[in-house]
Amino acid sequence: MIFPEKLRHCVRENEPLSTYTWLQMGGPARYFAEPGSWDELVELICQANQARVLIRLLGGGSSLLVREAGVDGLVIYLA
Repeated sequence: MIFPEKLRHCVRENEPLSTYTWLQMGGPARYFAEPGSWDELVELICQANQARVLIRLLGGGSSLLVREAGVDGLVIYLA
């Protein structure tokens, strides 16, 4: 999936999710985004839906286990 230029600053590929969970475990997210505004969040969701990419929302990571194989799709970090 290719994100528009205006979103590339907040999207990374193959981002390790262990950094974002309290247990410090888990594999990478295929796409990982940290939107800086409501507009960026809305645009990320629209782009992912158009491309039929699965979306996961991530908060503080305290009640989360991520498999070592990682997560296919887009993880949006909201904490």
